[in-house]
Amino acid sequence: MAEFSDKIQDLMDEVYNEWRKDNNKGKWDVLGEFSVAHQIAVTFGNFNYQVENGGIEQWIYNGYFQDDAEKFIEFLEIGAETDDRCRNILDKVYQLDQYTHETDCDRYGNFYDSDNDGDSSFIGDIINCDKFDSWYYENCGKEDWWGIVCGIIDKAEARLALSEQHEHTAAEKPAQKESVLDKIHEAMAQPKQPHKPKSQDKSEPEL
Repeated sequence: MAEFSDKIQDLMDEVYNEWRKDNNKGKWDVLGEFSVAHQIAVTFGNFNYQVENGGIEQWIYNGYFQDDAEKFIEFLEIGAETDDRCRNILDKVYQLDQYTHETDCDRYGNFYDSDNDGDSSFIGDIINCDKFDSWYYENCGKEDWWGIVCGIIDKAEARLALSEQHEHTAAEKPAQKESVLDKIHEAMAQPKQPHKPKSQDKSEPEL
């Protein structure tokens, strides 16, 4: 059964059909208008397509790493709670992400390397890309893998719903009445008023 991969493909198609209407928008400008399920499907789908066709080096060089790394790490962390494959991918992407902050690489993964006579180096060189690709071809891209990705979607949606429920509950919670102790503290914080003697005029009753 290909229900898992079909679900991912359907979600990706919905995003890209919308994106084609306005190609001037950035991918995440479009994705930001879609659900977390769509975001996960596109992020994992793009990764799979790039790695399957040209290895993780292609994913980096074509700008997907720069575009997706932050969200991809977030989604992989959910999957890594239960799946070793997510942990392995997360480890590589996290290494790349950390190193980009140290090297200030460009969109295509190239950076100025002061240790290499000033020549440009490729950020993918910090991991064994060939070894990762071989592992990925053997373990990912199959139906059980897409089942894991669909499981990540379910978890992410459940957590989002719970977060929204907590925010909604907090917004509806009535304000607590001011306690007697709060009133005392508030009164003590007020500046003292000068004492005014009572009026000696007895023409009118005192109130």
